[in-house]
Amino acid sequence: MGESRFTESWIFKMTCVALLVTLVTFSLIYFKDLLKPIALGILLWYLIKAFNSQIEKIKIKGRPLNPWIRRAIALLVIIGLVQGSIEIFVANVNQIIANYATYQATLNTVIAQLGDSLGIENMTDSVKERISAINIEGFLKGAITSTSSLLGNTFLVIFYTIFLLLEENSFVKKMSLVLRSPE
Repeated sequence: MGESRFTESWIFKMTCVALLVTLVTFSLIYFKDLLKPIALGILLWYLIKAFNSQIEKIKIKGRPLNPWIRRAIALLVIIGLVQGSIEIFVANVNQIIANYATYQATLNTVIAQLGDSLGIENMTDSVKERISAINIEGFLKGAITSTSSLLGNTFLVIFYTIFLLLEENSFVKKMSLVLRSPE
């Protein structure tokens, strides 16, 4: 009976798989702040590429548009969609702020009715006291920190997307140079 090498045993293979899974999991957790903008950049690049392929079907005098014009149009469409989404969000927040008094009056009425149905006196005053105890300053600091982090990540996403757009044409050539067999 011949002896098998340790590298061929199932214990060795299972250990290698466990180590690989552990390494990948650790890397994903540890590098998540770096990987999120890269993933969003790849997603944005893919969307631009998908729009580009749809715009390529548009022909002027039987010829498709120049690739740079197609990319610019696709990028402008995506930027327009993002800008439109932001404007809708801001308009909704502004409407909530404008109607705050109405919301407050309705909330006070609901709380008073709930207190009456539960037999709790001055429930509105109790709720107002608890709401005033909330640390609004800490919330605002967190919101400002999140906003600055979002702006930084947005810059990284734009940077990665531009890099991918610039490199997509030469990527195949570079890979063929790297992976070609030595002669």
